[in-house]
Amino acid sequence: MPICLGQATKTEQFLLEDDKRYFVCGKSGQMSDTGNCEGSIIKVQPFKHLNESEIINTATSFKGDILQIPPMYSALKRNGQPLYTLARQGIEVKREPRPVTSHKIISLVYENGIPLLEVTCSKGTYIRTLIEDIGKELGCGAHVVELRSTGFAHIDISHIF
Repeated sequence: MPICLGQATKTEQFLLEDDKRYFVCGKSGQMSDTGNCEGSIIKVQPFKHLNESEIINTATSFKGDILQIPPMYSALKRNGQPLYTLARQGIEVKREPRPVTSHKIISLVYENGIPLLEVTCSKGTYIRTLIEDIGKELGCGAHVVELRSTGFAHIDISHIF
């Protein structure tokens, strides 16, 4: 997330509208109610039959323009109320698919059901949903274990630290 001070605050809207980059670590074979490891596991399925090439091929098949249904655990609002508030009350509402773009999906490694990916995507892409969708496509489910922002716009944070 960019932090802008002084005159730089005038540019923050452009940075927030630009593409984002993430490092994501998933867990195959488990689905959680939140799409990440902080939620409760709601489904467990076998994943040992998967190999690295299946993971890579499936993950990269999500590259390009896709439609994505926002998760219930998100800050999107319905009638002025964030969806995560409704989700915590056990209420699920219909969400319309939204167009997003995954510019680049690179599989870094896959070992023991843990895929590590690098994703460059458009604003509005939900990485938790992307990992869930990849898991669904593989037939085993998945959720996010670790998610780190690694860049936005033309800024790569690895060059900052």
